[in-house]
Amino acid sequence: MTPMVFAAALGAAVAFSAPAAALDLSKLPNPFGGDWTVKSAAPDLVRYVCGSPACPPSGEIAIALRPAPDSARDAVIADPEGTLAGYEKGFKNNPANKACEFSDFAAARDGEQASRFEMRGECPSGLVLMMATLFDKRQPGTISVVASSMDAPKAGAVRARAVAAIGAALSAAR
Repeated sequence: MTPMVFAAALGAAVAFSAPAAALDLSKLPNPFGGDWTVKSAAPDLVRYVCGSPACPPSGEIAIALRPAPDSARDAVIADPEGTLAGYEKGFKNNPANKACEFSDFAAARDGEQASRFEMRGECPSGLVLMMATLFDKRQPGTISVVASSMDAPKAGAVRARAVAAIGAALSAAR
């Protein structure tokens, strides 16, 4: 979902924070284990791949910082359940998200400073996308996590490890 679609879905003002102020993803410790290697790394995007039989088939994960209006981020943190329907509608209406069928949208609060949305994508090729969008007052914008695999439970486990690693990195940065 683009930041503007998300902002429109929430009826938010468009005061954006610059991404990457709090977290440099290129310095995020690898939370996935030795079979996973960095495919590419930049301060705002890191991609890991795994070619080992121990990994999920076609295992790849991307973690990216995205700009978003501070007011939209703060609205989600304050009321994740109340903002989920608008997020889901904007996400599904985004032409970039039409290649796969998305479902299982869920919201969760992570303490007083953060919340997240999680969703699942099923692609015609059999690829499964286990995704999360993280909203945290310690980080401008949002953080997107996309774990892709032919094995949904393994992709879900990788997504959970990424979310935990990001939370730990944000806590350590403060």
